[in-house]
Amino acid sequence: MGIGESLTRHIMDAGRTRHYECIWLWVDESNAAATTLYRRLGFVASDDPNQVARVGRDPRRPGVRRLIMRAPL
Repeated sequence: MGIGESLTRHIMDAGRTRHYECIWLWVDESNAAATTLYRRLGFVASDDPNQVARVGRDPRRPGVRRLIMRAPL
């Protein structure tokens, strides 16, 4: 298990312990390795227009789009 997977599983476990309903993250749309990992761990692209509008673009990195993802816990 790689570092990214280990850390993500740890955070998800911590959320379950605290009885969170879901976990949210964002990732560069072009980061195929990360999006593949997150999908394998149960994340799906958000269809919440408020979340997408709020953080869909990174003002510090013009032209880079973020993919907003969530996973039920």
